[in-house]
Amino acid sequence: MKRYLSLILMSVALGAAPAAALAQAELAAITDAGDDAADRIALVRENLRVHIDQQHAHTTLSQVYENRTDERLEGRYHLQVGEGARVSGFAYWNGEEKIVGEVFEKQTAAQVYEEVTGLNRDPGLLEREGEGAFSFRLFPIEASERKPVEVQWTQWLRREGQRVSYRVPVGHAQSVVQLAIDDERRITEVKSPTHTLALEGVGTEHVRVRATGRGSAGALELHYRVDGGDWALSAFVHRDAGHDAYLIANLATPPGLAATEIADKDVTLVLDRSGSMSGAPLARAKDAAKAVVARLGDGDRVNVMAFDDGVDALFLRPVPISAERRSQAVEYIDRLSDGGGTDLAGALAEALDAQHPSESEADTGSRPHVILFLTDGQSDSQATLQVARGDAGDARVFTIGVGDGVEKPLLARLASEKRGRFTFIASPSEIERKVSRLYSEIAAPVLVDLAVEVTGGDADVRLSRRYPRSVPDLYRGDELVITGRVRGDGPLTLSLRGERGGEPVAFTRVIDVPAQITRPWVGRMWAQARVDDLLEEIALFGETDELRDEVISLAVAYNFVTQYTSFLAIPESELTDSARDQLADARAQKQQILAAHKDAVALSRSNMPPGDPILKMRAPADAQQVTAYFPFGLVKDLDYDAHTEHWRVRFLVPKGVEDGSYEVKIVIVHADGTVEVARVPYVIDSAEPDFEVVVEELAGGALVRVVTAEPARLVTAAIVGAPAQRVELQDSGDGVHFEAFLPVAPGSYRLRVVVADDARNEADDELPLIISDLH
Repeated sequence: MKRYLSLILMSVALGAAPAAALAQAELAAITDAGDDAADRIALVRENLRVHIDQQHAHTTLSQVYENRTDERLEGRYHLQVGEGARVSGFAYWNGEEKIVGEVFEKQTAAQVYEEVTGLNRDPGLLEREGEGAFSFRLFPIEASERKPVEVQWTQWLRREGQRVSYRVPVGHAQSVVQLAIDDERRITEVKSPTHTLALEGVGTEHVRVRATGRGSAGALELHYRVDGGDWALSAFVHRDAGHDAYLIANLATPPGLAATEIADKDVTLVLDRSGSMSGAPLARAKDAAKAVVARLGDGDRVNVMAFDDGVDALFLRPVPISAERRSQAVEYIDRLSDGGGTDLAGALAEALDAQHPSESEADTGSRPHVILFLTDGQSDSQATLQVARGDAGDARVFTIGVGDGVEKPLLARLASEKRGRFTFIASPSEIERKVSRLYSEIAAPVLVDLAVEVTGGDADVRLSRRYPRSVPDLYRGDELVITGRVRGDGPLTLSLRGERGGEPVAFTRVIDVPAQITRPWVGRMWAQARVDDLLEEIALFGETDELRDEVISLAVAYNFVTQYTSFLAIPESELTDSARDQLADARAQKQQILAAHKDAVALSRSNMPPGDPILKMRAPADAQQVTAYFPFGLVKDLDYDAHTEHWRVRFLVPKGVEDGSYEVKIVIVHADGTVEVARVPYVIDSAEPDFEVVVEELAGGALVRVVTAEPARLVTAAIVGAPAQRVELQDSGDGVHFEAFLPVAPGSYRLRVVVADDARNEADDELPLIISDLH
């Protein structure tokens, strides 16, 4: 009986999630007979390499699994990387061959995968499953085979004051975990409550960490401090020559703010009591609301509202808190019971209207107005957003969605429009904890009415396509992160203006925007924010060709998975003729996308697929670190590949670098701390292969001959529009002369010839082909 294996690796709550939410990696095996086969496959080796550059973390997880059955199995690997993290690469090995994933449109990738697996070949397909969740399938995993896999993901690490935290599950007790932390603000302290750390460079801008577990598998938690000073506005730039720059700016509130620096506020709790909230959800929501009421400060004001298909309020408007009114609010919450439907627009209109003072009341000036909106249902998106956009007040709306049925895009957009935040709660059991945590963050507004601008440089300098669309307020222990495109040349002045304690404040930073500067993750973060915004538009207002195509284009250009794109990793030798042609068409479409996104910073040369170019060299396997310093300014850490026994790295060649031979400086930090410097030659070749085609008509088809200017890796010929009519031309032995017979019935056709060289540059040509019926 054929058995199918499900590999479930749950890496929960990476990044800024609390330690309590972390779960250890879990591996389970399930067969079609329903057997519990958890002991039939094992994680036998694990290696984690992490590079953190200015709070942006790039994690590479390398694992080896062993099939401990005597059957061929299909593998399914699940990875929960957490909110805000994105898978940026995946690969697996066939023996010593590393098969690197490429991003394609999802339907095309799935079609190729299904065709190849149907013939017991060996592809891999990675797809997005949900919020921060990804999975990929591998088939087959042979009996007793050890199958290495590798997944890479990126994420922004939140800063609280001067402290930055990184968390990642570790699935093996003997896992090797190495981190490189680079931060221009100087790293003053590195600690871990879970692992023993070997540290180098603390007190400088470059720290290296080796983490060792304490006897068992579990999550690694790492915390480090940067010496940025209070209210330090940071900015990071990437720019390709001839294009607008990408910008990431962030500001974190300093620790230990005095209570006098925190503004009093109006707090309105709006609870969904519709029929779907009956039972545990409403009970937990009521407990959370009462906890918020109990924590209100002496200078705060309060109101409570409940809604289903109608709205009920405790007070007409928020009233000053007192012992009596605190008791009234708690009693009102206790009396709430579930009711009818869910009219989000009506409840929002009532809550916003109640924030405006009546004619007899004094204006509250800059006093913050906070609305906490908790619901589990769906409602009319257009009507709800129209209410939000029609409100002239400055109330901040924080939306809290409970359960899988909640309309996340609506609540996220609503919070963004009203300068709040959206919090998703998967289970009713988490309501009280997550609402309490949210309120802890927003209970202390520090900076309000924020606006960002870029000035200086050219007269037409401007900041465009900025995300988030509305700049939210900043709270105690909070961080603001903004991304956008900048037009103009530096030096430029970045300004963040707002109010603090009722007084205007401004934070500025002079940033240099040269014609070219390399920090690729800055561009990738902007692309992710742009895609998230587009997907929100699709969910709220419906899919259009324009929106869908832009999502696919950006995801393909910047190399990440969305609901429309997937990673496909497949050996060229495993492709069927039909799959090969489908893949050729997909790669041709990809080339068109890359041509339209020449400033896609996740890529180097548009005619080099993911995985190229690669620098590799031999160095001791136990070296602490191997770093390459490229002559065009790029610095990259190499990873050790135990299968080939080489240190290797993929790198990006900046545009403008000419083809030719270069020398790369390699710095090796040995296990004993000694440093060795080596130099490795490398040839950059991005030129498309040049070739000539000669076609000779024969009985039943055509003889296709190709002569290439330089040795070629692969030459194919196919009838356009007929994927089954394809041949791979055979090398005559010199690497430049190829020929093959292509069977074709009489008729008129278009013949496509594709040539790939050793650098994986590809070129193609189409020519007319006429086969007569005279033979």
